[in-house]
Amino acid sequence: MEYVSRSTLVVSVTMILALHAFGCSRAKVESVEHMNKGVEFYTTKQYNVAITELEKAIQLDDENEEAYHNLAIVHIEQGHWQKAAQLLTRAAALNPQSANYQFLLGQSYMELGELEQAKNALENAANLDPSFYKPSYFLGMVNEQLDEPQQALQAFTDSCTKNGRFIPAYTSLANLYIELGYLEQAQQTLEEALKAVVEGSEEHAEVEKLLGTVHQEKQDPETAIVHLKKAVDIKPNMLDAVFNLGWTYAEIKSNDNATLYLERFIKQSGEDTPQEYVRAAQAKLYEFQEEPLANQ
Repeated sequence: MEYVSRSTLVVSVTMILALHAFGCSRAKVESVEHMNKGVEFYTTKQYNVAITELEKAIQLDDENEEAYHNLAIVHIEQGHWQKAAQLLTRAAALNPQSANYQFLLGQSYMELGELEQAKNALENAANLDPSFYKPSYFLGMVNEQLDEPQQALQAFTDSCTKNGRFIPAYTSLANLYIELGYLEQAQQTLEEALKAVVEGSEEHAEVEKLLGTVHQEKQDPETAIVHLKKAVDIKPNMLDAVFNLGWTYAEIKSNDNATLYLERFIKQSGEDTPQEYVRAAQAKLYEFQEEPLANQ
């Protein structure tokens, strides 16, 4: 039995200041001025004022693609995905060659659950800029949700190939391999990730935890323990790794170590912890208590 969480990857985006006002009409100049003010307010998290300024920029010049893009960023920051999608659709219409606009549009559609539209935008982004690794990563997540695992595997692999240091692509690829039962491929992916990961980082802990999961599935508890212990040492509050470590110790009858980590898991668990794992840990601890009685 294993307790495995899926991390979610959070993408940060940066606003772009337009500086091409020279030689433009007065309306276009003022549009850029308001846009740049909006960017300044955004950087200090004054989102309502930033929105007002960016909307003025669009009113003054409805072909200011960067104003649409920047306004979309403000709405993305606040989780207003429908509004962001509308703005990015307009930005992409004004500049069909922007891979970034298509990428952000795809991300917005994904958050809205409009998966086919998300897939189309992300594929456009990847085609417009073949070196851009994030569209492939998000495309992998969309393909998973569309129950297209082979396409998801290819997309995650593409993201790893385009940026060999982007660890979320490796862990997502490995997770999918594990779910599909391709344990050798999962192990190979995670061993490649170990070469790129920052030592002692949360991403390092995630890779070690997943390697432990792979070796659990391969019926190699000793190796699983090595990796799970590394994960827990790096990130002591990684509850899925703590549970898996305790459970694996129980499988090899190392009851003292199993008790240590299962009790720790129960103590650290909260409202978001799946209760079936809490109950499983409690039941296993109860078994340990009953064993001496059974042997008498």
